[in-house]
Amino acid sequence: MGVDGLWFPHISAPAVRESPKTVKAMAEIGRYDSRRSVAPVVGLESGSSKILNKYMRAKAFPWRPENWWDIIIDATAIMNENYIYPCYTMTIGYPEETEDDVEDSIELVQKIIDHEYIAWIFPLPVIPMGTSRIKNNPFPAMERLPKNYWDLLYISWKYNLKITRKLIPSLTAGIKNRFIRGLVAHMIDRIFENIEWIFKGIKETKGAMAMTFSNIDLNNFIGVLRSIYWLTRISFNKH
Repeated sequence: MGVDGLWFPHISAPAVRESPKTVKAMAEIGRYDSRRSVAPVVGLESGSSKILNKYMRAKAFPWRPENWWDIIIDATAIMNENYIYPCYTMTIGYPEETEDDVEDSIELVQKIIDHEYIAWIFPLPVIPMGTSRIKNNPFPAMERLPKNYWDLLYISWKYNLKITRKLIPSLTAGIKNRFIRGLVAHMIDRIFENIEWIFKGIKETKGAMAMTFSNIDLNNFIGVLRSIYWLTRISFNKH
């Protein structure tokens, strides 16, 4: 009684595939629609059955790691039908991971893109956690990542920018003031239209270009003002 919305931070792809009726019921209770959607974090992790078998065999339960591609594609379709837009996180940089393994991940991501599903994809270097099986893994470094990681990063972020622009009406629906809503929508559209070159440059330099932004500091007032200044410039000028 009196609850305005039903939101949740995480969801499991196999659980979605196992019970579409549950997902549909949740969406109906939450009153999700084109302007009232939810974007939970979902672990996509890897497209490589080798990596899944070694580090997260139970991830695909009640199916097997070899079924992972079908699980992700089916679950994404079910979520999208119910206005649930997954933020897929991936873990890249395991010691035995090869370029072939990353190529499997690229192919899985490309399938999501080819279907034109609404989903964000974030390939992240895997961090060794002290209470996990990977606690003794080396900390990720650019020179140790598979070379085609940067290709995966680029196609993912290129699609992320496209999806974000597509969802501007939903992302700004909660802003009541029409002028402010229009201004924010314009800025999001122009910023995300004009920053693809950054990710293309990161891909072409195998990550080295990212160091250009290493001195950005949002922990002080001046840093925040500089960021606002550059975002405003990008939103009203083409690169």
